[in-house]
Amino acid sequence: MNAIEAAVPSAEFCRTPRLLIRASAGTGKTFQLSNRYLSLLRSCPAEQILAVTFTRKAAGEILERILLRLAAAVLNDDQRTQLSGFLGGDELTAVECESLLAATVRQLHRVKVSTLDSFFSRLATSIPLEIGLPPNWSIADEHASRQVMVAAIDDVLRGSDDVTTRRLVYLLAKGIVPRSIARLMSTTVQTHYDIFRLTQADAWRRIQPPLPLSGEELEVLLVEHEQLDLSECEGIRKAHEKDVVKCRLGEWEDFLGSGPAKKLLEGETKFGRKELPAHVIDLYRRLIEQARSVLLKIWADQIFAVQALLAEFSAARKQLVAESGSLRFDDIAVALAERMRGVDSRALVHRLDGDIDHLLLDEFQDTSLLQWDVVWPFVDALDRREGTSFFCVGDVKQAIYGWRGGVAALFDKVQRDVPGVRSGMLNESRRSAPAIMSAVNRVFQNLELHPNLGDLAGDVVEWQRSFPEHSTAKLKAPGYVSLQTADAEPEGSDEKPGINGKRDRCIGRAVDIIAELITKRPDVTIGVLTRKNDMVGRVIHALAERGIPASEEGGVRLTTSAAVQLIQSLLRFADHPGDTVASYHVAHSPLGALFDIHLKMDVAQADAASLAIRRELAVQGYEAAIEKWARALDPLCNAREKSRLRRLCVLAAEYQLKAGLRPVEFAKRIDEERVEEPTASAVRVMTIHKSKGLEFDVVLLPDLDVGLFDTPDVCVGCPAPAERPDTVLIYRGDPQQKLLPPDLKRAIEQQRRTDVHEALCCLYVAMTRAAHALHMIIAPQAATQKGETTYQKTAAGLLRATLAQRPDLPPGEVLFECGDPRWFEELPAPETPGEGAPPAAARSSAEISFASAGSHRTRGRESASPSQGKGAGRSVRASQLLSIDAASGMERGTLWHLWCQETKWLDDGPLESERLRLVGRPHCRDESKLTRELKAFLKAAAATGVKDVFLRSAALKERAELGADVSVDCLTESRFTMLVEGRCVSGSIDRLVLYRRGGKVVAADVIDFKTDLAGEATPLRPAYREQVRQYASSVARTYGLDASVVRSRLVWLTTHRIEDVEAVRPGRLF
Repeated sequence: MNAIEAAVPSAEFCRTPRLLIRASAGTGKTFQLSNRYLSLLRSCPAEQILAVTFTRKAAGEILERILLRLAAAVLNDDQRTQLSGFLGGDELTAVECESLLAATVRQLHRVKVSTLDSFFSRLATSIPLEIGLPPNWSIADEHASRQVMVAAIDDVLRGSDDVTTRRLVYLLAKGIVPRSIARLMSTTVQTHYDIFRLTQADAWRRIQPPLPLSGEELEVLLVEHEQLDLSECEGIRKAHEKDVVKCRLGEWEDFLGSGPAKKLLEGETKFGRKELPAHVIDLYRRLIEQARSVLLKIWADQIFAVQALLAEFSAARKQLVAESGSLRFDDIAVALAERMRGVDSRALVHRLDGDIDHLLLDEFQDTSLLQWDVVWPFVDALDRREGTSFFCVGDVKQAIYGWRGGVAALFDKVQRDVPGVRSGMLNESRRSAPAIMSAVNRVFQNLELHPNLGDLAGDVVEWQRSFPEHSTAKLKAPGYVSLQTADAEPEGSDEKPGINGKRDRCIGRAVDIIAELITKRPDVTIGVLTRKNDMVGRVIHALAERGIPASEEGGVRLTTSAAVQLIQSLLRFADHPGDTVASYHVAHSPLGALFDIHLKMDVAQADAASLAIRRELAVQGYEAAIEKWARALDPLCNAREKSRLRRLCVLAAEYQLKAGLRPVEFAKRIDEERVEEPTASAVRVMTIHKSKGLEFDVVLLPDLDVGLFDTPDVCVGCPAPAERPDTVLIYRGDPQQKLLPPDLKRAIEQQRRTDVHEALCCLYVAMTRAAHALHMIIAPQAATQKGETTYQKTAAGLLRATLAQRPDLPPGEVLFECGDPRWFEELPAPETPGEGAPPAAARSSAEISFASAGSHRTRGRESASPSQGKGAGRSVRASQLLSIDAASGMERGTLWHLWCQETKWLDDGPLESERLRLVGRPHCRDESKLTRELKAFLKAAAATGVKDVFLRSAALKERAELGADVSVDCLTESRFTMLVEGRCVSGSIDRLVLYRRGGKVVAADVIDFKTDLAGEATPLRPAYREQVRQYASSVARTYGLDASVVRSRLVWLTTHRIEDVEAVRPGRLF
């Protein structure tokens, strides 16, 4: 395998047909990919190039980079010369760049720069039946996917008998009775289902426990144990007595966890510093074998129970998906991976509208095994055709998505499996100052200095060995790095601080740094990065208390809002008035007064309040009701709480379409909702995962006291790196792990290695987001009598070991720093509008001026509304459109037209006020105003003349000349489109009265309602007359009527006047 080593390797990269680039953070992956794309674009149509990445944002950035670099090369000679150097080959000309840009823009719909999910969706759309997808499939949102999961679990439970269910639950819960069977199964599915889809059934049956002793044999062994001769080892007598009881009770796990059994499992034959006699060792080993047979059988049964549940769940879910067509993105990947090899390649090329001759893969370290199984046939096909290329770029040090299937080891698989592939490396940062790179090198090249890694040491050192020396192109950039401890617990506090208290003090120190920095340089960008989403909310809250605006981008739960929790309690109380927790919560809030909910209410009062809430939800709808409740809470809310309530109202509007009778279902829906509040603030708070691909002038890391390895729910073992798993083990503790044979122990070791490596990748990603300053804050530790503290197995412990190297960890101290703490003074002074600089918005984007469109359209038919006919031209001031009177008039027009639409014939019964109110309420939240408008409308509808419009008898009387054998029918809001003098005229007729004889339409009335306060005195009257003429023309053309039998009428509702409008010659209708 040849490696490309060059300081400026771009042209070489572009000329290499099969290339894999390992690019460290900030070294320009997108730049290299855009170089490759532009180089290919010079000799190949865009539709034959496929560039895929993992997020829509990244795909947008790639396409934007391609277009902007071409545009710059058209306009600037230096930029064009520079681009030519990067691409290699013949010198670029302005004409060629302009031609490439124009061709790309014209064919944007055929440009294949997208996410992998988007590409897979396009594939699946082309061959849905061939890969077994339902014909009506669509991508479901998170909530819909969860509903399918819950429904599938319900189907599994309904299809099982009681005995089977009890046994299954017992095994899943490890013998503990769970509070909720459905919740237990839901957790099991969420944790294991993706693994289930990757594996064969045999992977779940790897544990083969030995046969246990028979009852008689076990009794003989236990008696022998009880009568064991301890004359040579009196030191184990107490342990032996305890072991006798444990073995008699069948507590084999406790038996293995202490005493001589524990020592023997660890490979030792001494206990209490004395060698155990041979006969004691022999007997204990026989007991250990019995424990092995019992415990491994239980373990194997539990794993098999999980696999059996997942198999039943998968079958039930498959049926539900086939019926609903609601898929997740990974459903598409699974379907493609299973059946792509059986799809005819030529047919696929035809449906994809051409071959893919050039494949570019971005962020390759995040590719999953399923995704690679889908992509591989396209990679493999490249080798069988001339003039094709393969380009892959990524960084295994940034592989932080293993939890969703990403497999960084695919890099090595590509090097093995793709013929002729060459590898290149990029380790020179184009982002970070020398101080940042120095700290990064010092940390990740010296991880082995941590003195207390224990069984994690091998995994940490393995990651360190693959870490290359980093450098930076920004040698003169100012920078600063610090590692410091948070302040101590406030004086007077006797309680030992918990983990949340330590985190809050770390956050407090970070906020202090931000507050100091923004007073000196408010123009710098600041990123506060955390490991978990829940920390994002804590940081935002701490910043808000100091009056520092920040952009929240972590995706926290909607229920982190106290106001939202109150509305949830109200919904739960409405569903179950006996919920004392919910009623207590509501009673101590403004919502209690709305429904007379108080602490001393009796059962009847609680039932009445619950009924009132449910009635309000049913009559007003969830959106209107929750808006009302939110207004009651508004005076007590800060800006963040108000924003959460606004999001809740939006969620209520979405839920209304599928709302049922139980309010608690919406309360559950709220639990699932996650929100983020990105703003234009210079301070941005997000998780490390969210920060991938971003950079900030300053980065603060207050969430470093997180373990390098947390106990996993499941361990997955693979026969080789980047291969599908062949072993699945539900995680068990250390004593039981020692019972496994070596090949199964490797699965646990592989899982630990994967998790530790991902934790190190997270730390690397976090540190390399910084361009100028990096502040890392860790919690202090109380020292022992020797003045020492323990090095924790955390990111904080690694930083302390590699940067600080001191035995104590006192509060409020800087443990390490490098660079200049006043680095910001070396930055260029911030531009201000007063100094002639453009405002921020103008700096971020160039002004675009559009040329005049001319007097004629050059593509398609010109469209117009009927009111834009001859003589209807008019100009209206923006102030008129935006005035309160105008808004009020538009609201009245909406309401009155809706009510006219609801009114067919008054002969069949009078207008129902309550029904009209219900129709109008979504369009007018002000009840008093709605009442006034409804009263005015009813008065207008009852007025002489107007009332006749809604009477069947009056219509027949007015058109008596048609004869007594004519019937009459009424249509409302009838839409039409027709061609008039080359223009497409579209509209909607408020009321169309059709007169029929023998089923055939022989005449018609076209009625248009107007609600202008000025009535027929409005200056818009000419436009209205032209509008209704066009309506009449469309009706005459549609029904083949002479214009003389189509009557056009304007009904001025506010002045109770009817105006007849003469007809015009019909246009041509399509």
